[in-house]
Formats: sequence, structure tokens, C-alpha cells
Amino acid sequence: MDTFHPVVASVYDVMGLVSPYLISGKIILQKLWVEKISWDDSIPDAILPVWQCWVDGLDKVKGHQIARHCGCHGTVIKQTLHGFADASQVAYGAVVYLVCVSATGDTTSHLLCSKARVCPLKKRTIPELELEAAKLLAKLLHHVANVLNVSLNDAYLWTDSSIVLAWLTQPLAKLKTFVCNRVAVEPSSSSPTSSAQEKRREEQEQQNNRVACAMCRVQCMSSCVVPCANGTS
Repeated sequence: MDTFHPVVASVYDVMGLVSPYLISGKIILQKLWVEKISWDDSIPDAILPVWQCWVDGLDKVKGHQIARHCGCHGTVIKQTLHGFADASQVAYGAVVYLVCVSATGDTTSHLLCSKARVCPLKKRTIPELELEAAKLLAKLLHHVANVLNVSLNDAYLWTDSSIVLAWLTQPLAKLKTFVCNRVAVEPSSSSPTSSAQEKRREEQEQQNNRVACAMCRVQCMSSCVVPCANGTS
């Protein structure tokens, strides 16, 4: 196992452009932890073929190319952000696209970034994991909107979970603790002792408020019509 963890960690993907591949390696690593395989033990025969297949895929990842330019050819008259969240029993994630409309009416969409997380060992229901994905998407899209100076009014968050959409419209008092803690804004509980701490607390509260606003913008994926990432509408 001591050779597996460095291989997974060696994939540097700060933008999450190959996160669907990288998360598979992290899932395998979690399985090894569950089996209580120590660093000096060999990878079990049941997991070895999956691990070898993942390692063989590294060569394909190295040759993967993604265009750096994000936008239309010509004058851009409108740009919007579209984020998608989804979850399974083993992992959940979020992805953000930039959609641009040119003066000639051409519309293009480009993959900007994504994030993926391995599901915790404690069993959660699919709707709960879908909510985790929606929260992850809200934070990711809020960060992207700040970097690109795009208003949240031009940002759209999508999920295919009707239960998550129902949770987002329910009063907090009616939600169970797990759901409430992820839907509600987390207030700052510590008392600042300096002006620097006060500023950090205010910035954190502003970020929480923006993330909460982003969560409120999550919509049903069935009503989403977005151009393909590598083409035009």
C-alpha cells in the first residue's frame, strides 16, 4: 500500500479537470483503509486489478488536453455560470461551466472547474449526499463568481434531487439536524479579540451569506437547457 498513496497524491489537479478519474483512486484508497491494510502490506488480490487499471489510466490523463481559452470568438455580450451537483453511495461532486453568448448569437460553454469528495464511511442516504453535493457546488460557484467578477444573478445551480429542492424551501425548524446544519448559515461563535479577528469574522460571515444565497438558487436539473461543453447551441 505504501506505493499506492504517493501515486494518487502525485496527480496535481488544482482545477479539478480530471476529478472523475482522481476520485476513483481515492475510493480505492478508502477501501484499503476499510480493509485495515497497513502501509507495509501488499494490496489484496481482490483490489489489485482495480488498482492496476487505475494506474494504467495515468498515461491517458497525461495526454489529456483542455483548451485554456474560455469564451466566444468575437464580442461577448453575456456570460453566465452553470453549476451541477450529483452524488452516489461512494462519492459526490460539483462542476461549473461558463456559458458565453457572442454578438452574432453564437453560444458556447466551457468546463471551468470541479470538485469531488469520497463519501464518509458513516452511511448516509442518497438525498443527504445530494445535499452535501449542493453545498459543495454553492461554495465552488461562489468562489468562481468572485474570481470572474460574475454576479450571482447570472449564476445557476442545478440538481436532480427533488428532496434537496424541498429541503431548501422548508423552514429550518422543520428540518432534522443534519439537513439544517447544511442549509442554514453557520454563525460565528467565537468572540473576536483583535481588529484582525473581527475583520476575518466579518469576511467569513459575508462568505457564509453569499454561499447561503447560492444554495437558495439551486434549481431542478430537468428544466436545464445548456449547450454542450465543446460545442455551440
